Amino acid sequence: KENHVTRRMRIDDLTDLAVPSQPALSPDGDRVAYVVRTLDAGEDRNVDQLWTVPTSGGTPRRLTTGNADTSPAWSPDGSRIAFVRETQDMRVYLCVAAVRTTRIRRLTRTTEWAASPAWAPNGKSIAFVRMPVNSDVGRLAIMRPDGRGLRNLAPHLGDVVDLSWSPDSRELAFTRKIRPDSEVFRIRLSDNPVRKVTRNSISDQAPAWGPKPS
Repeated sequence: KENHVTRRMRIDDLTDLAVPSQPALSPDGDRVAYVVRTLDAGEDRNVDQLWTVPTSGGTPRRLTTGNADTSPAWSPDGSRIAFVRETQDMRVYLCVAAVRTTRIRRLTRTTEWAASPAWAPNGKSIAFVRMPVNSDVGRLAIMRPDGRGLRNLAPHLGDVVDLSWSPDSRELAFTRKIRPDSEVFRIRLSDNPVRKVTRNSISDQAPAWGPKPS
């Protein structure tokens, strides 16, 4: 039996809405991490938090309790999720949450903003975008999951987005916004040479590697 709408939506109903976005499938395909946005009417702001749910169905589970937690990225073994957290003082940090215990560890501690985390397939590194405060000029960086070993890759390149690891964890593909268009590049981590992959008169973006050859 269908449920029929009995009245129009009112402004007061907005506090009851929970809007999911940014789904990320776990490596084994058993769970989905995603962002749930709700409205804090008292503070007049949106609240973004990470949740997980089995792909077979079941009860969703809240993973984080921050006010602005987004961009979930699973570790290869499915035990942790990297994400970015914006704090009340307008700083944006790279963090990692343990899926089982929900314990949060903050990896970055500079005033620069972090964005777009991507976990290496071998589990040894997390790539992300570093941005000066109040700037959208992102630069590529990597660090270990314990927050050590920060490396800036190709610091001369700005406007970097859409990070994608090669299956062997030796290279990164990314999009660079070259206004008015964008192009795809790749960089090798061992010696940091950068290669331009696309050369079109239209925007190319969202690179994704094929599977590792058997």
